[in-house]
Amino acid sequence: MPPQLNTAGLARTTRKTMERLAPFSQIRLLSSSSDSEAPPSAAAPIVAKITSKILAYIQLLDSSMLAGQIAFHLASEGLVFSMSHQEQNEWEVDYEGTIERMQAKAEQGLEEARKVERVMRDVRQEFYKIAASTKDNTTIVLLPPDPAHPPTLRKALKDVGTDLVANLNLLSEFLQRASETAAWWLWVRDDLISANSELLSSPAAQWAPIKNEWQEYYNIINSVHDRFPDLLSSSRLAWQSVAVKTRDASPLASVAASSRILSAERDAPKATKRRSVELKTLLRRMIPGQSPEKETRVDERGELQSRRSSRMPKILVDGFRRLGCHGCIII
Repeated sequence: MPPQLNTAGLARTTRKTMERLAPFSQIRLLSSSSDSEAPPSAAAPIVAKITSKILAYIQLLDSSMLAGQIAFHLASEGLVFSMSHQEQNEWEVDYEGTIERMQAKAEQGLEEARKVERVMRDVRQEFYKIAASTKDNTTIVLLPPDPAHPPTLRKALKDVGTDLVANLNLLSEFLQRASETAAWWLWVRDDLISANSELLSSPAAQWAPIKNEWQEYYNIINSVHDRFPDLLSSSRLAWQSVAVKTRDASPLASVAASSRILSAERDAPKATKRRSVELKTLLRRMIPGQSPEKETRVDERGELQSRRSSRMPKILVDGFRRLGCHGCIII
């Protein structure tokens, strides 16, 4: 059994940590020292050290979110792999190549998670060093009130050190979550290289919850990608390539999410479906009153799709074909 991992708790802690640390990455000195006891020239190295340390920890948050994206994509491949065993008439899968890619992803995810855990262990000591170096330093610095505005919030350097130390409990919580994530990745990596792998022999029912958990993680964490796109570029771009935001559960939103094209071809498992039912599935979803039985399918991206047994009215199918693009439908 894999170690317990609360992905929603990890996401919330990561988001809160990012929101607390981000302003300190943009500290600026005043252009004039008239209202400061310590001259800016003496404070400049301290400010540079603070911003450097904060940016390094933000990069770890970025790595943590990147590991989450790798987990999501791994679960997508696991779904395709599992479904291929059950529906050999519908899928053609390069089993050996898929397993090797899954093992490589697990190794990459473990590497990212371990890096985060290892470096974050030193954060308490580093923040106390900053607090000691800024003690009694009344040099005024500027911080941004939020990411959309320039640094305008005035604060003494001694208060900056105090504020960083005040966030150590939150950072300790993040470290605990990071340790749990590293333990989970270790189990996944070891299982996938084992001759008696549980994950490779399991039905899709085991991979689906894993993927759903990491989708929930993304639904929580994606707000910081919107607020801090430049600080979290690696994980932001990686998540955008494979994940669909699912905050809106309305039928039309579900249709839009199902029809979104994801640019993950390079890492996608080599599985091809011999006949496409995507357009028909989308059309049926938009016709009220139909409730035929559904058969679950997984597309090339690992997204669950539905195939319904009833037939579409021919006039509707012909009409939408003439549109040339189901993204142009107007209700």
